Amino acid sequence: MEFGMNVAEDFKKMTDQFRGDFQNRIAMLRGIFRDTRQLLAPVRPQLRQHTRQLLTGFRTSHKRMATELHQFLKGVMPPIRNENKRMMQEFHTQDNHRKAQCKQMHGAAQAFFKAMAHARQMHPLRGGQQTEGTAKPAGLKMRRTRKHHAPAAPAS
Repeated sequence: MEFGMNVAEDFKKMTDQFRGDFQNRIAMLRGIFRDTRQLLAPVRPQLRQHTRQLLTGFRTSHKRMATELHQFLKGVMPPIRNENKRMMQEFHTQDNHRKAQCKQMHGAAQAFFKAMAHARQMHPLRGGQQTEGTAKPAGLKMRRTRKHHAPAAPAS
């Protein structure tokens, strides 16, 4: 019990000390603030006027810069837009040309594979039509493919 009381008393002392230090620091800062206001009181009107002049100068120079930028962009933007439009049209033209080439290549590939499939079907080893000059080589048999039957129905 005695140990707990010492801790509680120590904590209370530390809290009181902190509170006192804090109040002293706040009082010191308030004094500094008051002194600063008193020092600045005679020059406050001049500071206010100087700040207004700076703000006015900033606003006028800002407006001037904005006007100059606007004029510059008015002169520069139309050629940029025209170039952009030309490049986009060129891109679409090239894109359409590429699409046409792809379609043409696709058609040629389809025709080629169709011709190859037809040639495979007509090959003598696959039982295709034979002309007078072509005879089946002796000893070669035609490859047979296994027929795939549907699976039997499950017994119920």
